[in-house]
Amino acid sequence: MDPKISLQQRPYELDDSVRSRAAIGLVVLATDHVIEYEFRKILNLPGVGLYQSRILNEPSINAETLSAMENRLEDSVKVILPGMPLDVIAYGCTSASMVIGPPRVEALCQNAKPGVRVTNPFTAAVEALRRLDVSRMALLTPYRDELNLQMRGLFEKEGIEVPAMASFNVDDDNLVGRISPDSIKSAVLESAIIPPSMPSLSPAPTCGLPKQSIPSKSNSENPLPPATTPWAGMPSASPASPTPKMAGGGCSIRLGEFYQSNHKIRIFLKTCRS
Repeated sequence: MDPKISLQQRPYELDDSVRSRAAIGLVVLATDHVIEYEFRKILNLPGVGLYQSRILNEPSINAETLSAMENRLEDSVKVILPGMPLDVIAYGCTSASMVIGPPRVEALCQNAKPGVRVTNPFTAAVEALRRLDVSRMALLTPYRDELNLQMRGLFEKEGIEVPAMASFNVDDDNLVGRISPDSIKSAVLESAIIPPSMPSLSPAPTCGLPKQSIPSKSNSENPLPPATTPWAGMPSASPASPTPKMAGGGCSIRLGEFYQSNHKIRIFLKTCRS
């Protein structure tokens, strides 16, 4: 009988090409329908690895159900590549980030991954608006009024006035990410109508809208300048990241220093070619 061959401890090399430039961890709500799809389309970049986990949340959106995620967030981060470092952790929930508080969100993520940079949609939106030099804006959300008022107050605490606000007043998170682009576009245009007393009002940060759905240039139907569209930014892990092209409008996404997606508040940092 032929002898059996058993080769042990063969030499090997490691290949980190998937994450050679950045390793991004994403904590996704159990009820989120769109964030993974959007992240994978936007992060289709060589050497940028995206790794996600899901965090249990109730479909009902209120302060109690949102705050319940505080006790689950650290464990949700721990299951993303245990024993391996990440460059950035993104917690993909705008409303829970407000209720729990960005400093607490950061602390919980860093308990699981010491030293990791942490971002959330609310903090990212504030930083993006500052980079765009926005001091007054219209705001569109999917939330019930108690959360809307809290969000307005937090933006104003950051020095960003919100004189105009609109909402779909939805409290079921399984519906939020499925609100149609046409519905969002109509609400954005309605909320951004500028009366004479508000000459410097900026367009509304928006919720749930696929990035190609808002026209890229102003026209008679869409009076908004192309300053904001649907997602907000995360600190990039590589300053050399290329600038991917946006489909069908001559506009580009500026990854730069910010990048993050969430289905409730998203802002495109973008420039339009003349």
